Amino acid sequence: MPQGKRNKIQLRRGFKTEAEKKSIEFRKQMSLNSFDRLSATQLAEYFGIPIYTPQEIEGLSTQHLNTLLVTGHDCWSAAVIPLPDKKHIIIHNPKHSSVRQESNLMHELAHVICEHNCEEEDNYIGLPNIFRKYNEVQEDEANWMAGCLHIPREGIVWALKKGMTEAEIGEHFHASMDMVKYRINITGVRAQMNNARKFRYNK
Repeated sequence: MPQGKRNKIQLRRGFKTEAEKKSIEFRKQMSLNSFDRLSATQLAEYFGIPIYTPQEIEGLSTQHLNTLLVTGHDCWSAAVIPLPDKKHIIIHNPKHSSVRQESNLMHELAHVICEHNCEEEDNYIGLPNIFRKYNEVQEDEANWMAGCLHIPREGIVWALKKGMTEAEIGEHFHASMDMVKYRINITGVRAQMNNARKFRYNK
């Protein structure tokens, strides 16, 4: 579950490059191009990870469902739940917009891909073993990995070269404007392309 954005991204050396490579490799293994949309559902199926909403989880009481979907629906996004034999399931919040749900799911899948382990349980809504805390480094890694999975750097280059607007990029990758702007800015693609144009113009 995302723990909120921080200004400083703490990533080990080489992680960013590895994340971009994995994003492209997963696409190739599913016969997709680097600029094709890879949905969270496709990726979850690739890893054999079922995705559920709270209504689909057996044993949740009416009180818990009310907390998750009514009174506390704005307090959570998604959660990956480890199962025996290194398997997982993901529960996500269906009350969010479709692009927000996509981002939420990518984030949880990123935790699995990065092989993160939770340090403690967060029982603030009374659901042990569902909402779990990752440390800050793991959250930073999941945030970066999820962004790469959602909109690869190569996909941004492709889109900007085609003259696509941010709105068109968001529609193509089924991403929010916040995600599109974040990926364009954090990868530095637009700035690099502008500098290349200036260099050619000044030659």
